[in-house]
Amino acid sequence: MNKMKQLKQLIPPLLPQLHKGQRGKLAVIGGSEDYTGAPYFAGYSAMLAGVDLVHIITVESAASVIKTYSPDLMVHPYRVERRNQIVDLISKMDVVIIGPGLGRERDAMAELMYLAIDQLVKNKTPLVLDADALYRLAVDKELQDLVLSNDTSHLVLTPNVIELRRLADAFNVETEAQLAAKLGCTLLAKSQTDKIFNTVLLEEPLECKEPGSLKRVGGQGDTLSGLVGAFLAWNSSVPEKIPLCCLAGSTAVRIAGHAAYEEHGRGMLASHLHKHIEDAIRNIEDAE
Repeated sequence: MNKMKQLKQLIPPLLPQLHKGQRGKLAVIGGSEDYTGAPYFAGYSAMLAGVDLVHIITVESAASVIKTYSPDLMVHPYRVERRNQIVDLISKMDVVIIGPGLGRERDAMAELMYLAIDQLVKNKTPLVLDADALYRLAVDKELQDLVLSNDTSHLVLTPNVIELRRLADAFNVETEAQLAAKLGCTLLAKSQTDKIFNTVLLEEPLECKEPGSLKRVGGQGDTLSGLVGAFLAWNSSVPEKIPLCCLAGSTAVRIAGHAAYEEHGRGMLASHLHKHIEDAIRNIEDAE
């Protein structure tokens, strides 16, 4: 079976008897006063891919801004006194993405991140760590111990080259495969060729060589995490499909990015990429 046919099987059909939420419930924990675009790009890309319900959990100063970007996203300003309400919301999700735009301060949102990771890992809910969550994993012993002491088979890391080097140094390993093995997770290493490592489920890493964009734009990595999250939301009950979901997200963002670059060239923006996500998903869905 060719790659696109494999990825096609990850996209569930839309049926008349379905109810809202049955084709995916996803949350993004991220954003800060300085970075409001990142969680939006992650959440909105998942919604464009076809996830039914997408929640953004962010700081109060970013919440009202993100709400103006799209009325389709449900945005929840986080305060410590709302912790129980937010934790309850997180527990109902099919997948959670943590990190886009989160910032590196040890603040209330960072505390929520630790609480959420602890809960999601123990409940074996698919969890994507990206951006600032990866930085925190590389520098914080408490978070490292949490990950190393639990079953992290439902965990996905999406580091770029710099983030990967930082994580490798932190966990005293040399290769991507060694890092995936030590953490017991799926690793999507972003580079010219994206590679997916899972030493339990894969004999060899999966590779995505789909042509993408020559223009590297802010928000593209956030979009990738959102698309990986979308495929995980649709397949959350089958952990064996996690590496393939990562390949599907990588493929979709590259198809969309290539189309956006062909149209806009050097002027390409992340918002241009988003205009092609629906076509990218349809491209996979219509594979023969």
